Amino acid sequence: MRNTARTAVLMAAMFFAGTPLFAEDMTPTDIAQKYYQALYSGDNDTVRDMAAADMAFEDPSAPEAYGVPALNALEPVLDLFAGFAAGDIKVAFTDSYASSDQVVLVVDLSGTVPAAALGMEEGTFSFESNGVTVLQVTDGKVVGHTDYMNYPRFAASIAPIE
Repeated sequence: MRNTARTAVLMAAMFFAGTPLFAEDMTPTDIAQKYYQALYSGDNDTVRDMAAADMAFEDPSAPEAYGVPALNALEPVLDLFAGFAAGDIKVAFTDSYASSDQVVLVVDLSGTVPAAALGMEEGTFSFESNGVTVLQVTDGKVVGHTDYMNYPRFAASIAPIE
């Protein structure tokens, strides 16, 4: 009986705080933010849970020299972000909203990454950037990921860590 009362109080507190009670109660924005955080932290199991295996990825803002491909499957997306996931990245959502099946995340990124993530041979580098990510969330899964990142800010901020 005590566990039932404790569970009811916890569920009521979560409800009034606006926290989803169960995973299936997650809003599209909750799903998008959890996916994005997991992607940059290297939590591939969570990303796989949150995204469709055949999801699409593109970054039309990436300079051609960066070689960021358009992808049509989750595993290559995980490979693309592996270098950043190997670093220590801080993700801050400065704004977010959902409209239809699109979730817009306005993000600030900063942290350190191994040189290989930047196409360099050795060392660790710090960076910062910001941008907008649009995620298509359908039936509780991320099925599309489009980035529009501030590459000039990113390039100007790259600095070796001694």
